[in-house]
Amino acid sequence: MHMENSTLPLAHVKQQPNGHWEEHALEAHLRDVAKLAGEFATGFAAQDWAALAGLWHVFPRKVKQ
Repeated sequence: MHMENSTLPLAHVKQQPNGHWEEHALEAHLRDVAKLAGEFATGFAAQDWAALAGLWHVFPRKVKQ
């Protein structure tokens, strides 16, 4: 997928050495971070809280439109 064709909100993009753009959709990014945060918090029995923090970690940021 190319950036100019994207209609989904993006978490971030990265240009590959071949010039193509790799996109990470915001929804997928939030789910990925939530899953990873929950896995890290397993050792101290806080999976749910960590997953919630991962899911919400982007929302306090100011978004320019």
